Amino acid sequence: MKQSTLLQLLVVSVLASLASSTTPSCKANVKGSSNTFWQDDYNFDDTAQGLMDAMKASSIDDYLKYLTSHPHMAGTSADFEQAEYLRSLWTSQGLDQVSIKPYEVRMSFPHPKRSSKVTIIDENGQVKFTSALLETPIEGTFYDETVAPAYIAFSANGSVESDELVFANYGSYEDLRYLEEELKINLAGRLLLIRYGSFFRGDKVLNAQRFGAAGVILYSDPADYSDPEGEKYPNSYYLPGEGVQRGTIVWKDGDSSTPMYPALPGAHRISEDKMDMKEMPTIPVQPIGFNDALKIMVQLSGPEAPPAWRGKLNTTYRIGPKLRVPGWKIRLEVHNEKKIVPTYTVVGFIRGEVEPDRYVIYGNHRDAWVFGSVDPSSATATMLELVKSYSQLMQKGWRPRRSILFCSWGGSEQGFIGVTEWVEEYLHLLSSRAVAYLNVDIAVMNAYNFAAAATPVLHELMKEGAKHVGAPNEPSMSLYEMWSTRRRFTKELITVSLSSVSDHAPFYQRAGVPCTYMSWTADPEKSDGVDYPLYHSTYETYDAMKNFIDPDFSHHLALGQLWAYMGIALADKPLLPFVVEEETNALKTAVDTLEAKYGAALAKRSISLAYVRNSISSFDAAAKGFQERLQKLDQSNELMLRVVNDQMMQLEKSFIYSEGLLHRSHMKNVIYGTSIFDQYSGSLLPGVEETLQHLTVFVDEESTSLDQWDDVRHQLSVVMAVIESATKTLQDVNIL
Repeated sequence: MKQSTLLQLLVVSVLASLASSTTPSCKANVKGSSNTFWQDDYNFDDTAQGLMDAMKASSIDDYLKYLTSHPHMAGTSADFEQAEYLRSLWTSQGLDQVSIKPYEVRMSFPHPKRSSKVTIIDENGQVKFTSALLETPIEGTFYDETVAPAYIAFSANGSVESDELVFANYGSYEDLRYLEEELKINLAGRLLLIRYGSFFRGDKVLNAQRFGAAGVILYSDPADYSDPEGEKYPNSYYLPGEGVQRGTIVWKDGDSSTPMYPALPGAHRISEDKMDMKEMPTIPVQPIGFNDALKIMVQLSGPEAPPAWRGKLNTTYRIGPKLRVPGWKIRLEVHNEKKIVPTYTVVGFIRGEVEPDRYVIYGNHRDAWVFGSVDPSSATATMLELVKSYSQLMQKGWRPRRSILFCSWGGSEQGFIGVTEWVEEYLHLLSSRAVAYLNVDIAVMNAYNFAAAATPVLHELMKEGAKHVGAPNEPSMSLYEMWSTRRRFTKELITVSLSSVSDHAPFYQRAGVPCTYMSWTADPEKSDGVDYPLYHSTYETYDAMKNFIDPDFSHHLALGQLWAYMGIALADKPLLPFVVEEETNALKTAVDTLEAKYGAALAKRSISLAYVRNSISSFDAAAKGFQERLQKLDQSNELMLRVVNDQMMQLEKSFIYSEGLLHRSHMKNVIYGTSIFDQYSGSLLPGVEETLQHLTVFVDEESTSLDQWDDVRHQLSVVMAVIESATKTLQDVNIL
């Protein structure tokens, strides 16, 4: 007998043996559903419903109360204490294995003896105003030296003193270009006053750096974060004037001392002076509250700001650059220090019974800037209740078909450090074994409507799950009905714009693992959806959640039940609940969007998108053919089941290009990525998009040479190659 034939028989025998020993677990009998994966021979509905029913809103409330009882910033003793709490809790609940994974990584902290601040100095050198270092404590709130003063992690250190200051609105590239080109204000060497909101703070600083600014003062305008006429926290959900938003501004995630490899013991550390400075800010940045911003804004002279730039500070918004009083100056001082410190990732493990080498991964980060009742503890508390419910299923004799991992990441607020190091350490295993990563960063920031982004193959699963979950406080309505009928920020129910807003980024950008991201968010008529009033301030407390955001924790529960449903479907259904045809729509949209934005510029250089469109057509045919084969699949044949499941798992991994994007080589996914102007925004075909932006936005398009446009041709060729690879992944086993 040939060795290959013997091996095939052994594989079939082993898989069949494993299948016969598994506990029957799942079946969804969904009315009207034509998808193959909802039509199996197991009692999935009862199992999934049991998991969801075991979850209790009151328990999530209790978990959140504990998690927010003390500040727990990454790299502190509280970070380790909470990691130990999770390890002890999950071990007691009977998970098969629980471990704490420490990583020694570079983080940024306020200097212990030198304060970062903004001051106003008069013509005699006397200090007339100094920005507050800390918010005013609220009665009854735990408040000690573990509360970090207002600062921006990874800001460059330095002191800038000037009699000029420019108000730059939100600090977008368009805002800064308007100042230079329309108002003829040279930003080089000047301080900028920039509003929080609209997009990632790090991109605001990067834009300022691109225009040569000397430093940035960030503030929360009451138009975005408060109600000038109404109550403030602790009497409402809105930010008081003393509230300050902390945060990071790095635009490359992970430990900067071990770039692109994990921070394991003995790993070589890159010193700061040898780092690529394109990856780190080079100008000082300091955040302030709007009370302090008002005292600075009134010092500005110059033309009034455009109407769209005016917030709700009680003053006339002026651009500057000169200060109103001759001889007065603004001084910005930043004194941070970078240290190599430990952060801790906790991983709980339930071993799968039939396919233990296939991993369904739940994840949420644990560290917060202060108390973090919304970000991230609303999601951590929900995940703890989720794990408890899984443990109760296990106590009844249930075990999933595939393995399930529960991951509590450390060091995320400073740049998704813990999760990136973990993905780097386990990259090969994740690339071959990970089924999906289900991420929740913030469970509830507002209780108006549900919002979600996901890899296309998971869209139908998310919708199906939402139909099985009740809408909060609406007994006759499903979560799906509420979600699909209320106002939302996106036209699509689920977007493919995963961006770099949370811990899922390294999974889809580095390992090609299908991902989901979801949260309860605000009414789009009342918010821009980027963040929420108390974001990253000391006022983001348990009381804020309990009194104003989700008092009965019903929204936490609904999200947790959907989270549970999706995970158990991925872990327990013999046929993975992926819909590969959904990928076609995303690819077509990507090319259509590219042509709409850059078609004229491409045509002028004789660059055609026809070959990419042909690749998408081939993919579409392969996807439809694959779905047709699934309809005929004998799910009792474990070997063939494994074959098609692996094909679906490898689909997203086909989009990984080892060289990475042309201008951001650490990002490897060439189909789904992040905007070069805003890490909070997704980008389709990001390598092509950013190359075109470099040629049409950052430089004079007319002055570019034909050779420079070869970069676009190269990026389109990479896109075409990965789509062809995805096509071959879905085709039958014949390689030719």
